[in-house]
Amino acid sequence: MREIQILTDIQQKNIRNVVNYIADFKEKNKWYIVFEYCGKGDLDNFLKKQGRLPESFCKNVASSVIEPLCQLH
Repeated sequence: MREIQILTDIQQKNIRNVVNYIADFKEKNKWYIVFEYCGKGDLDNFLKKQGRLPESFCKNVASSVIEPLCQLH
């Protein structure tokens, strides 16, 4: 429930997010959280396929991860 609340807060405050939260629902004793589809896979797979990346790209990715964390903090 805490994770769902944080995701809802992110969406309401228009905080830039790496992967967007879409919805959540509960069936019996299990919670399901629905995120946007990322067709190119996760960041780890992307980095393994690409190998070495330009510093400017890495700064952009790091900023995309750090900025929402700072705003939530």
